[in-house]
Amino acid sequence: RNSSACWRELTCTETHYFTQPIPNPLSWYMHHLPKQFHKLEVALTFLEQLVLPFAMLVPFRWCRLLAAILEIGFQASIVGTGNYAWINLIGALPCVAMLDDAFLLLLLPRSLSKSLS
Repeated sequence: RNSSACWRELTCTETHYFTQPIPNPLSWYMHHLPKQFHKLEVALTFLEQLVLPFAMLVPFRWCRLLAAILEIGFQASIVGTGNYAWINLIGALPCVAMLDDAFLLLLLPRSLSKSLS
């Protein structure tokens, strides 16, 4: 079985969690999730790799924000389930620049956002 077959069959994450460098405790739990969950993970990886980069270039604010939030979430899930040092944090960093001031103000407490706007 070659490595391409697991991508076609959506099964790559069935072995990923115990073959990654220095798995963390959450990796054990992720590895034991049902096969259907692993298939969903691989499908979402395809979405993240093949669709989100183009969505980041669409000139509509809602599309750009959605792509940034999804990419940051994807990178955060990798950080939470693996040990890849800083590489995924660096991958998420450019997405922060896609979040405009109006969106970032929504994340702050109301008293602080009123004083800043």
